[in-house]
Amino acid sequence: MKKWIFFAAAPLLLTSTAFAEFKGIDAGFGWWSNEEITGARVGLPWYMPEPWQLSPQYALTLYIEPSIAYWHTDTHQPDKNKTLWAAALSPVLELRADYFDHKDRYLFVELGAGGAYLSKTSFDDRDLGSHLQFEDRGGLGFQFNESFRAGYRMIHYSNAGFNDSNAGFTVQSAYVTWFW
Repeated sequence: MKKWIFFAAAPLLLTSTAFAEFKGIDAGFGWWSNEEITGARVGLPWYMPEPWQLSPQYALTLYIEPSIAYWHTDTHQPDKNKTLWAAALSPVLELRADYFDHKDRYLFVELGAGGAYLSKTSFDDRDLGSHLQFEDRGGLGFQFNESFRAGYRMIHYSNAGFNDSNAGFTVQSAYVTWFW
């Protein structure tokens, strides 16, 4: 069932990218303190040209973001994989709340889920099961002007049970996006 949902959504995602435009670069630092994971992530968001206006204060938009991430763990076990690269493509829904009477200044909440390819199938003491994973995210932030935003997001990597081993991992990320 899960596979059918993924393949049914693929044409929608491909169609959406045809109407999107490349607008900026997203860079963030990630961490998860109790497991000593740190790293960085860079994405290139492709936004829909115009958001869907739900009301005078709320708008919904979609963006597609290809990204590259590098994660490192400070494990004290020398025989474990301490580094991991991830390449992902995620569609993201963003709800904008404009309380400032200014089109380019607003609060936002984002939710997304996409596919990821991880460089290794194990990370620290986790058996991730396969190179192919899902990258799920949820976050919130503030758009300061038409060129700059900052936010916080949680990112989770998991194979969603497609493999017998599914020891995914989660990171927090503080990020900034610069638009042109």
